[in-house]
Amino acid sequence: MMKDTCFKLLFLLFLPCLLYAQLRIVNSSDELLMIVTKEGNVGIGVNTPTHALDVMSFRMRENAADGKILSCRADSSAEWLALAGDVQGDPASLVVTGIQGRAVTDQAPQDGQILKWSDAASAWILAEDETGSTGGITGVFGGTGLTGGGTSGDITLEALHDSPLWNANALQSVPLSASAPESDQLLIYEPNGSQWQPGPKTTDPIWNANRIYGKNVTSNAPVSGATLSFRGDQNQWAIGPTYNSASWNANKLQDVPVASVAPVGGQILMYDNSQWRPAGGPGEALWNANKLQDISVSGVDPADQQVLVYNRTGSQSWEPGPKITDAAWNAGQIQGKTVNSDPPQSGEILTFIGGSNSWEPRNGAGDAVWNAGFLQGYPVSSTAPTFGGQILVWNGTEWEPAGGSGDPIWNASKLQGIGVNTTTPLDSQVMVYNRTGSQRWEPGPKIGDPVWNAGKIYNKNIRDMVPSSGAMLHFIGGSNSWEAREGKNSPVWNGGFLQGRPVSATVPSSGDFLVWTGTEWAPGGGTGDPVWNANKLQGISLSTTNPTDTQFLQFSSSTNRWQPGVKPTDAVWNAAFLQGITVSTVAPADNQLLIYDDTASQWQAGATPGDPQYNAAQLQSFTIANQTPQADQVLMWDGSQWKPTTLSTTNNSMNETILQQKEMIEKLQEQLDEQKTLVADYQRLLKEKLILEDESERLE
Repeated sequence: MMKDTCFKLLFLLFLPCLLYAQLRIVNSSDELLMIVTKEGNVGIGVNTPTHALDVMSFRMRENAADGKILSCRADSSAEWLALAGDVQGDPASLVVTGIQGRAVTDQAPQDGQILKWSDAASAWILAEDETGSTGGITGVFGGTGLTGGGTSGDITLEALHDSPLWNANALQSVPLSASAPESDQLLIYEPNGSQWQPGPKTTDPIWNANRIYGKNVTSNAPVSGATLSFRGDQNQWAIGPTYNSASWNANKLQDVPVASVAPVGGQILMYDNSQWRPAGGPGEALWNANKLQDISVSGVDPADQQVLVYNRTGSQSWEPGPKITDAAWNAGQIQGKTVNSDPPQSGEILTFIGGSNSWEPRNGAGDAVWNAGFLQGYPVSSTAPTFGGQILVWNGTEWEPAGGSGDPIWNASKLQGIGVNTTTPLDSQVMVYNRTGSQRWEPGPKIGDPVWNAGKIYNKNIRDMVPSSGAMLHFIGGSNSWEAREGKNSPVWNGGFLQGRPVSATVPSSGDFLVWTGTEWAPGGGTGDPVWNANKLQGISLSTTNPTDTQFLQFSSSTNRWQPGVKPTDAVWNAAFLQGITVSTVAPADNQLLIYDDTASQWQAGATPGDPQYNAAQLQSFTIANQTPQADQVLMWDGSQWKPTTLSTTNNSMNETILQQKEMIEKLQEQLDEQKTLVADYQRLLKEKLILEDESERLE
């Protein structure tokens, strides 16, 4: 305040029947600067303030500039902010330049134009309203297949179900040819003409397959027993070898060539990095693994329960090692520290002892060592808590048990810095701030009191009336209030108008449609009405004869109409030709194949997959003995042919040994996985311990 300003406090203490006081602040010329009345109103430049703050004029300098508006921060202080977003200009002349952050054109609109979004311009632009029409419709009249019409009022158009209008001229938006079909013709799509049109008859040669997977089928006649195979060099299906020819001897396995070398007795088929070839049989050393991971395996015979161990410092090979029951399986060190050999007691844990520099069995989870003696580096009192509900409280030197949730300290005496009345609340009362009285939080109304019932919505009274079940709150203009009226099951929810036209109250029957009668919408004919049954296709009449199960619609040139025709099971669907060659009419037996018989010059039923000719008679062009194998026999080369052979006892014993070694290795792998898990758990615990130590050092 300026130096020449002083303060004068005037007290008017004795007035009849009323204690009155004012605080006035004036300058040295006794000009009023500010006044505070007994009502709590503050006036600045105003002699008789009528509001809590009554200011003649004010000035806030911080961040002020032309066109800015005064805004409220989150901390209730004020600041000047410039207008931004979808508006520009001073408050007195704002211009909307966008909608939701998207630009709006500044062009002047013409009559009837609307704002329309343009992806190309990335803005709202002016465009014509496409939903309307600038022209006038003077009349609507029925054309082909329709009757009715008019020039004013409600206009009705009705379809004539027997008119050519009902003749389909497109299927899936593809036009239908107007050409009349001949008897037995089918409807096919002609890509070159881009339309559906009458196509071949079911008796035409087109039913003899001449393409498979889009590739041509040769016209050459097959020989007896021949197969059909695709030839890449000819880009067509060609007559291939018969099922019993040498070509059925595999010369590849998994696309890898098979050598033509003849096998000797007991040999097997083995891959040599370039091809499959005959190699040593089960009796040869080939079956005994002499390497693991490219490391040699010792030839020393293992003892019972010995495991295979890699000798890195000695033979540098895999050799028999300790048995799985040996002490060697007991870990002697963990991370380079010795493990004490003393047996642990029940519940003990393995603890590292710095004095002995070793791991030793020590205290279990129930020992005192598990009771925390420090929290955040501060000591915890050894005093035991005396009753349930006590908490741990810092007393200045240590954490100790103190009063629990029943202590007065838990009863809040203030909320938001405002005192709480000590009056005991009644059941269901809520806490309410008494601003005009005690200026404290105190028990107020119960949640069931009338004060909880809304008396107004949108500043309109709610009529005091008990609603019926399902009723909804409606605003009634006559009473200018909200009232409980009809619910969702009430007739008011049943549409009485469609497009501003009345809907009949007549109850519809099952399958009825809503049809315009000329005066109202009423239930009318459903899908069973004749209007829905097409009586023409491509301008050709449809027979009224009812079709039988699975019949097709077929054009008959004799009656010049569409009528029920062949079924999928009819003989017309059975191909009488394949590649122009007759197919025998003799019915095949179960599982028989269709084979070409050159003696009869026709396709006919032949062998089944279980017939002897399907049993391979050769492997790699070498004969397979015609001998029935016994259980557990293998196919072995005896020098002249492949024949079933029983493996020797020695081989069986060797196989059992291999299986035993495999099982032993699997057990070792499981134990190794368990050891890895234990090491990982220990590393995690060690890491947590180091983190706790670092945290303790930091706090100290």
